[in-house]
Amino acid sequence: TEFDGHVDLIIGVSYGGIIVQHFAADHPEMFDHIVMFMAAHKIEPQGAQLDYRFAELLSQNKPRQAYALISQVIAPNRIMGMIYKGLMYLLAPSMLGGDNTETFRRDVLIEAQAELDHDALESIQRIQVPVLMLGGDQDKYFPVEYFQETAAMIPGATLKIYADRGHDLFGDAQAARDILAWVDGQLD
Repeated sequence: TEFDGHVDLIIGVSYGGIIVQHFAADHPEMFDHIVMFMAAHKIEPQGAQLDYRFAELLSQNKPRQAYALISQVIAPNRIMGMIYKGLMYLLAPSMLGGDNTETFRRDVLIEAQAELDHDALESIQRIQVPVLMLGGDQDKYFPVEYFQETAAMIPGATLKIYADRGHDLFGDAQAARDILAWVDGQLD
């Protein structure tokens, strides 16, 4: 009610970017622009399997092992992967916050299975609102060719690929500037 059922921009990050694909196809009257941030119409199968293993470890109350495992797909290269792995192992308990409940441990497996079963091909082809896609050329969940395929199926989609970046663009200052420039019509 606060926005009267309409917003200017929706940004979906990673698997949230998968959700907004369906939202964009089914409810285009509710927003003017959509950003698919580190997301494409399909997920690289090995990345999806790794994410399922991540969810299994979380469901077994093993957050340190889960976050150390997932660090290998977030980092853009091997050296950063080693750094991320150590940091994730140390910080894992604090990253979950209060979410380490029985309900969370059950739900994380349901979400991971939904990711394995995901197919947005039909929804992608129905998107009619302006779309900006942002991704890294080293993303292990969504390879460049998946970004390109998705952008080609959406009329007028804008695709921006960042060099030497993996699945780690969230919080990137340049990506934020690019989103604002695109909304203002200043990014091609």
